[in-house]
Amino acid sequence: MPMIVAISDFSQHQTRCSQRAKTHRMRSISGFCGYQAPRWITATSVFALCFLLFVSTSSAHLPEEPPSSARPPASATTRPHHPRTPPASTPILPPLSLRPTLGPLPQLQTQLDRDLYFLSHPALEGRDAGTHGIEVAAAYIAHAFQQAGLQPAGDRSSFYQAFQSTTGVTAGTNNRLRSVINGQSTVWTFQKDYVPFGFSRVGATSPKPVVFVGYGIQAPKQGFDEYANIDVKGKIVLILRGLPRWADTPHSPFGERKNLYAQFRYKLLIARTQGAIGALIVDPPSPTEKQAPSLTPITLARGLTDAGLFALHIQRTVAQQLLSKRPQQLHDITQEIERTRKPHSHALNAQIALRVQLTRLQSTLKNVLAFLPGTHPQLKQEIVVLGAHYDHIGYGHVGGFPGNLGQIHPGADDNASGTATILALARFFAKHPQPRSLLFIAFTGEERGLLGSAFFVRNPRYPLAQIASMINLDMVGRMRKSQLVAQGSGTSSLFEPLLTQVNRYHKLHLRFGKSGYGASDQTSFYTRKIPVLFFFTGAHAQYHRPTDTFDTLNLPDTFRVFRFVADITQAIAQLPKRPDFRQTATPQRFKRRGPMRVSLGTIPDYGANLKTGVLLSGVQKGSTAATAGLQGGDILLRIGRFSIRNIYDMVIALGFYQPGDTVTLSVQRNGQILHLPATFQARSSAHR
Repeated sequence: MPMIVAISDFSQHQTRCSQRAKTHRMRSISGFCGYQAPRWITATSVFALCFLLFVSTSSAHLPEEPPSSARPPASATTRPHHPRTPPASTPILPPLSLRPTLGPLPQLQTQLDRDLYFLSHPALEGRDAGTHGIEVAAAYIAHAFQQAGLQPAGDRSSFYQAFQSTTGVTAGTNNRLRSVINGQSTVWTFQKDYVPFGFSRVGATSPKPVVFVGYGIQAPKQGFDEYANIDVKGKIVLILRGLPRWADTPHSPFGERKNLYAQFRYKLLIARTQGAIGALIVDPPSPTEKQAPSLTPITLARGLTDAGLFALHIQRTVAQQLLSKRPQQLHDITQEIERTRKPHSHALNAQIALRVQLTRLQSTLKNVLAFLPGTHPQLKQEIVVLGAHYDHIGYGHVGGFPGNLGQIHPGADDNASGTATILALARFFAKHPQPRSLLFIAFTGEERGLLGSAFFVRNPRYPLAQIASMINLDMVGRMRKSQLVAQGSGTSSLFEPLLTQVNRYHKLHLRFGKSGYGASDQTSFYTRKIPVLFFFTGAHAQYHRPTDTFDTLNLPDTFRVFRFVADITQAIAQLPKRPDFRQTATPQRFKRRGPMRVSLGTIPDYGANLKTGVLLSGVQKGSTAATAGLQGGDILLRIGRFSIRNIYDMVIALGFYQPGDTVTLSVQRNGQILHLPATFQARSSAHR
């Protein structure tokens, strides 16, 4: 699941790995357990591991149902399904043939646990898009589909649907930074004195005047505007990183917006809006630091496009020379801002010439698809999609939390849990085909903005009109107190009564979320008017951290999720009439803290890779965007006074507005530029 909001820390969860898993865990490759793979692990070793696993536990021939005397006793994880007549207060659905999922349960559960172990192993290095580890994971999933007896549904009779995407950035060999003061020129050393940000504009400029703008904050309503009475058009601004220390005090004028003002992208958007062509960001001296901070690694986050101006992180030695040759000048000016709580922006007697050379890295990403034909002469033309993303965030450079960068993020819950459950469903339904056809998809690039699912709906392997429903599994491995979130329950009139009816046999504590929108792959299908369900067992303190490991998973309850989703899938696949589609209102969200007080209600297409603007894949019913007349397919170019080059600009621009504010939204539609008035609504703060 992509990191859309910060997750509140919970108390440390007890390890819930069952004794059964401890005794059988990867027995066929016991020498591999506990092995901390180095980053140079070879393809041969991991592929050998993959195929040894399947040789030892092949799922090609699942056993038939054991006789009643051999079946395991009913329990929280093996309770048989006995159809009962629902009470009159519950809507009665057409008769369903809910087959008890008791057949090959022991073997399916063992294989699910082993899939979880393999997919979350450090040897796969966090399964980041465009890496060797995710290639191994894709091969593993494809082999599992093949062993289950499913049909390949990808390109050229393969299991893969491949596409190109930008997944990284590296610095070229011709970066340059030169300062000119009183006719004297200094050439600074790349990666010692400065580095470009991965979102910097690429190109070069002749010497341009430099203006110091403090922390780069523009907050006139709060009485602190560091751009007031200063001209930065066509110039390069020198900006202090972070915030003044008094911004964290109880009497700070910034309040909750301090988090907005501290962001790199905020500082750059304001500088660009004011007309600057470049920005140099420096860490101010801190009384508590033991050594000066190091330069920021060159990485590429979501959004892909540049910030629209040159952006460099510089060492204090560079800033000191630009400000003055007095050794304490940088310290003195930051102390003056602390003491007076007033801006101290001014033009400097210096010029900067620079050249930024960055190379965007293109990678081949792969969705993994398998098809199971239906058994009914007519209903088999309709498809139920079962999906989960199998990528994660690698070493944490895209989507990780500060302090963890460079460490492997295994992604056991996010989303080895959903992927392994999809494989279990594939093995089960291969032995028990349904009236409607089933399409299993392991999506790639979800952590970078739903890239795989967005590509699929733009390039479907089967007509989208044939897809009756889409079921998505993301983070289903950490169930607590039998709680399961069923998002999308309002996207069809049948879903809530169906979920309630099926749950009588599972006794889960279901939490319904009506909206089809959310931070996972079902959104791509919902925007194409397909009913969706998204299952999720809840957030936790290990989210997007190196501690999201196999031993923290709740294995027995992950299998309960499998059994529940298997019955829901059977119910949908057996309905005489496909589920109707309903568009829902603005979705419920995780409750979040932060500067965004308004909602626009747009669904960006992260995979569009435009040079400027944000492509919208859809807008939420009843939202600010819908009321203003925005549509899916529009390219958002401007929000009020802010030009929008990428998703970061859009999010930061929204932080400046209050509910009730009216602005003009500029969009490109079918080659024409439209200017649409909009009045902002307040953001929803409800939990998902």
